[in-house]
Amino acid sequence: MKQNQTPDWRWRRAARLVDNDLRPSRTRDDVNVKKAWRFLTRLQRMDFKAEERLADDMPDLYEAFKIWDDNQAGIRWIFEASVMADRPVEELADYLRADAVVLRVYEVMFFDARDALKHPGCIISNVLMPMMTGSVGSRDTDVAWKAMAYFGGWDAVTSSWEMGHASPAALDFLKKAINDQIIKNAFDAVFTTPINGFNAVEHARLSLEKTRQDHELGMNTTGDSGLLAMAGLIGSIHTTVLRSDIILPAEEVRLQLPETTHIIDQKPRQGD
Repeated sequence: MKQNQTPDWRWRRAARLVDNDLRPSRTRDDVNVKKAWRFLTRLQRMDFKAEERLADDMPDLYEAFKIWDDNQAGIRWIFEASVMADRPVEELADYLRADAVVLRVYEVMFFDARDALKHPGCIISNVLMPMMTGSVGSRDTDVAWKAMAYFGGWDAVTSSWEMGHASPAALDFLKKAINDQIIKNAFDAVFTTPINGFNAVEHARLSLEKTRQDHELGMNTTGDSGLLAMAGLIGSIHTTVLRSDIILPAEEVRLQLPETTHIIDQKPRQGD
């Protein structure tokens, strides 16, 4: 996968060729694009037995296609997260009790991202960012698992599936990720969220609570920049205080404040 390429770029290329009634280029398209083109050309025919024939003639690609075509299949999301964590295909074949050959075909056709893992900008711009700006949000499980696998490693993402099996390294990553997200939410509120009494104050409270905890534990490593960010957030909250005309009942007169305050300079009287 290179710049401006999605992980399923081969499949997309073949689909565009089929949709426009074109054939693959002899020099531009590799053998896998040509294979995908042949598969889609046959699948597109109005033939009820087309899939049965493809299952016999191109079994590995057919099984990989079935995984990709089923959005509810957990195997798809788990395997793609494993690629983001750069885990061996054989390991995932055993973990998922799947065919390693089918998983390799799936990776080539639908999630060709492994060779770009050493380039964070390429992964963020071509894998994670398009997902968050498309049909899913940053809290979607697919995005969360991929990001967790890429930034936190395989142990971090499997700990979200296997309760009670989180390694110390995974726990450290998750704790840090949670703390960082609290501060990030407060910072983002300054620039992206309209400030109101329902969100900004809560973000500020959480971040200030985190700052207090860090200070008490001697773990405050954010420096002045974090405090300045919080000061900017709090300063951006506009509050209007209106004078109340309500008169409290006589029995609660102790709570009323006088309309004017007289300061009496009492001098000592003679003879005192």
